[in-house]
Amino acid sequence: MEPRVALVGCGGYGACLARALREIPGVVLERGYDPRPGRPEALGLKPAPSFQDLLEDPSLDALVLATPNRRHKEQVLAGARAGKSLYVEKPLAPRAAEGEEMGRACQEAGVTLVVGHNLEALAPLARFRAHLLSRGAPVLSARGAASRKIGSLQEEGAWRFDPAEAPAGPLHQMGIHLVGIFLSWFGPALEVRLEKGREEGGRLLEGALEWRTREGLPVRVESDYLGKRGSMEVHLETREGSFHFTPGLTKGPGLLEEWDLEEAFHQSRVLYLSRFLQAVERGEPGNWAHGLAACLVVEEGLGRC
Repeated sequence: MEPRVALVGCGGYGACLARALREIPGVVLERGYDPRPGRPEALGLKPAPSFQDLLEDPSLDALVLATPNRRHKEQVLAGARAGKSLYVEKPLAPRAAEGEEMGRACQEAGVTLVVGHNLEALAPLARFRAHLLSRGAPVLSARGAASRKIGSLQEEGAWRFDPAEAPAGPLHQMGIHLVGIFLSWFGPALEVRLEKGREEGGRLLEGALEWRTREGLPVRVESDYLGKRGSMEVHLETREGSFHFTPGLTKGPGLLEEWDLEEAFHQSRVLYLSRFLQAVERGEPGNWAHGLAACLVVEEGLGRC
């Protein structure tokens, strides 16, 4: 199978996804759509006149969406109706009810829906966890942090500040990666609460989620748009000592590894997109239920703060 894919949203992150797709053997990526003139051409793509034009292209198997959160629902529902499988950036949707509607629509249409929780596929993170499991030391607490300096509300990407698109601000945009990771590692979240930090004009710039697992493990996820921390960090306290996963370095008892941040992030996209296309070929539903679970944790915390 040589899957034919089109890219929707050809800005900064769309460029990252285009590069990753081109490294997957057999993938045909020729077309792209962006409402801003010149963006597809800048990525070496033939510009589609509209999103609808891609939906009506019978040669396309799948669409990869790198679009603002407010577009996810309408684009995924339209894609499902057109019989296209879809890869959508996280969060699945600004509100969990929308995400569930999207997932059910794709399920009923028999198409694949994958949410881009690609940091769960980071090779250094997988080695970090494998080392931890090999030590057999029970985890006593888990903390994660995701940070990025976004800039001003006037810059491109300022929609990330909009409560309508990201009700929990950076926790919806970046912290949700860690929510997904910890759900995969430790199971369901109980007694979720959200702690708000700095706000500006009604927009949340930093915050934290806390919960406990069924086994009583305390978990905390912090995220901000202020560049306070590394792009992604995981800190685990165990009976054997502390384990730390930070940008470019992992360390702990019996562990010391340096790694290339940009390359690892890139390869996680390649791997996650490869898994998406494998799921399409096999007719599998994709990971949308996992993406929905992460949204539900954020939404539960927001509802209690």
